[in-house]
Amino acid sequence: MANRRVRVGVNGYGVIGKRVADAVAQQDDMQLVGVADVARDYRVRVAAERGYPIFSALPHMRFSMEEAGIPVAGTLDDLLHQVDVAVDCTPKGIGSSTATPKKQKHSAELLFTSKFQQWRQRRRCVRP
Repeated sequence: MANRRVRVGVNGYGVIGKRVADAVAQQDDMQLVGVADVARDYRVRVAAERGYPIFSALPHMRFSMEEAGIPVAGTLDDLLHQVDVAVDCTPKGIGSSTATPKKQKHSAELLFTSKFQQWRQRRRCVRP
């Protein structure tokens, strides 16, 4: 277990989500499983170009993302099934309104960006 990489998903790939995803991707002890978003603009295209798997945060947006040429690996629920930790980087009020039902359905620990740094520091402190 000590050598196992933590599987991380990022929900929201805006200004903050991009930074969180890039930081996670650079960690030796973490694996970026993917990023979820509803947009189909240049930001999500950049994530795909960086090799990040893209997930549709809302199931009904998947088709329009694929139609825009974005390769979609699944939905946010699919991403949450694959991760140990999910960092919510959506705008204020968006993620928190859906956090409780998502947490009940998935075993992933849900973190909001303000708590991610605290979690990371706590995790480093307990490592041998």
